[in-house]
Amino acid sequence: MISAAPARSTVTAPSEATPDLDDLTRRVPGQALMAECIRHQAARHPRGRIARVLGVHAVAPDARSWYVGALGERITARLLDALGPEYVVLHSVPVSESGTDIDHLVVGPIGVVAINTKHLRDARVWVAGDTVMVNGHREPFVRVARSERRRVVRTMAQRTLPVTPVTSIVAVVDPASVAIRSAPEDVLVLDARRLVRTLRRMPEVLGHDAVWALAGALSSGSTWIDHAAPEDEGVVPRFAAIEREARIARIVRLAWAGGGCAALAGGAVLAVAAIPGLMAMVTAVTGS
Repeated sequence: MISAAPARSTVTAPSEATPDLDDLTRRVPGQALMAECIRHQAARHPRGRIARVLGVHAVAPDARSWYVGALGERITARLLDALGPEYVVLHSVPVSESGTDIDHLVVGPIGVVAINTKHLRDARVWVAGDTVMVNGHREPFVRVARSERRRVVRTMAQRTLPVTPVTSIVAVVDPASVAIRSAPEDVLVLDARRLVRTLRRMPEVLGHDAVWALAGALSSGSTWIDHAAPEDEGVVPRFAAIEREARIARIVRLAWAGGGCAALAGGAVLAVAAIPGLMAMVTAVTGS
């Protein structure tokens, strides 16, 4: 697979077709959410020394949903890595100038699959037709997924690409449970751990060359947006810095919760390389 359902017949392009992928293959999972997380995080007043020693959450409240969402998309992307070389997977595909994106777009023998990741750690998800309840609260997941599918179909038609089956999936990451009372008519809702198995069971409709020709078209940013903004190459390292701080803060919180000052000292040893002076701060606060 390159990181980027369903009739029985197979459509095959001329054998001369060769892989020719474009700019969207360089986008990373969760890239659009990373950018939003960074934007909201920038508005937060930096944590002070005491807040760092106490392990106060490093991610601002307004940035937290974007942060969690980006991590979820990375988990889904890692699962999709299990697909074979006959698949091309694109991540965080920008489909409008307003910043709307499709989390993951899979192009392969099964056609095109638009995947919307929902990172719902320990949540109970219940599905009955178009109704999706998360811990008792109704969510518009099916409506959004259906809209994404329509956008893909419309874009392919506008660009005169071959008529190809387009499947829409809502992949739920880390739920406590996903209970399907009755499935939506045209959207699959499933635990992300079942994603690859589900894709592999779909009927094949495209031959190798047709897959590459279609992937080449869909991996071009100009297919989706006429005047796309230039990529911000600083998104990934800035998000990595936020993630690093969040991990350190969690280590410190766990240390406090796991046994007070002695445990804190052990957690701080793990974190000291990433936050210069943290051990000195811990020593000053604990008196040890």
